[in-house]
Amino acid sequence: MELYDYQKKISEETVSALKKHGRCMTVVPTGGGKTVIFCDVAKKLKLKTLVVAHTRELIDQCKRTAETWACDYIDAFSIQKTSRNFELLDDYDFLIVDECHRSGADSYQKVVEEFIKKGRCVLGVTATPFRHDTFKLNTLFGPTVCTMNLIEMIENGFLCDFEGYRIKTNVTLTGVSTKNGDFISAKLSPVVNVKNRNELIVREYKKIAPKEKSLCFAVSVAHANELAKEFLSQGVSAGSVSGDVSDKERRQTIKDFKEGRLRVLVNCQLLTEGFDDPSISCLLMARPTCSKILYTQMIGRGSRLFEGKSVCKVIEFTDNYYDICQIEHLVSSTPSVHTIKQGERVSGFGRRHAELLKNDSTATICEKMDVLRKLSHEKPATSWQIKYLRRLGIETKKDISEIEANVLITEAIDGLY
Repeated sequence: MELYDYQKKISEETVSALKKHGRCMTVVPTGGGKTVIFCDVAKKLKLKTLVVAHTRELIDQCKRTAETWACDYIDAFSIQKTSRNFELLDDYDFLIVDECHRSGADSYQKVVEEFIKKGRCVLGVTATPFRHDTFKLNTLFGPTVCTMNLIEMIENGFLCDFEGYRIKTNVTLTGVSTKNGDFISAKLSPVVNVKNRNELIVREYKKIAPKEKSLCFAVSVAHANELAKEFLSQGVSAGSVSGDVSDKERRQTIKDFKEGRLRVLVNCQLLTEGFDDPSISCLLMARPTCSKILYTQMIGRGSRLFEGKSVCKVIEFTDNYYDICQIEHLVSSTPSVHTIKQGERVSGFGRRHAELLKNDSTATICEKMDVLRKLSHEKPATSWQIKYLRRLGIETKKDISEIEANVLITEAIDGLY
């Protein structure tokens, strides 16, 4: 295999930083080939190498790439296994932490610090070198090596361009609890997993990208399953995967999607990292998020080049909340100032955005977006309602709505008189 010129440059700069500092963090946009880059780094250093990652998919990807590159001195284990078996570390002189933005956890820090303490090389690799807490990745990994950002890689023809569409709903996310910089899934799911919003998602997909192979991101297992059912009910071949299904069923569903038997694959917190299918040509962002890390990882699932694929469409379903991540975050940290037009490509927006800022840093552009009127959701029952129902001896389903709870309470009180 031959590296692209930019990959060779990143590899060379990473080797240089490791020889100088003993550790560094290398940033490669999703789809930029971070696995082949760090395998090349290991090959150049000729050190017995341990790669740690948090998912089986990433570990398997590393093993396949190392085999292709004839790197028989690279081993890959889960961070869970590595952190519980410190004796493994004695066999290696070079540590690579895949998706190192997760390294705020004690398990990662203990493993990294053990290598640093023994004077061995440490490399962190990620597409998203930021966190939502106060932990600084450079404190652990040292200087950053980064040569091109996502937009530069698109403009240089190394990654696929994106075409943005925004469908605004009137579902309100105000009041949905957050933790660690993002919505709590259990609180978010009953708000967005409603029939009319799910119907809207499928209708807009059929209108904007009816023939595109699409990956859809859902909030919860229930949301993923309901969306898949809605696609099927509207005549679109679809399936859903999550951590709740067996390995065998999950592998078969993913295989059906990759081989074209399914047009849409809906997933819940499973295919945001370590999932590669270059033929994906549309992303359905049915899961609102405040996390730039999660948003960037989701977007990255459509960034890879593929024969016959000129662009990847991104359809966002934007609920009423001001701080959710949107496609403008790929270009600007202040997406509220300049917004992408319907059907505009990210590379074109990047150039337009830069020109607008140059001419008038206070400019504001208001683009017309599609709005679905009278879209509503049923709020989840309050903790007071749940407690009161239990005091009345009434068992309820887990996701009962505020309206349903009020009906039950009213009926129970009326029955007392």
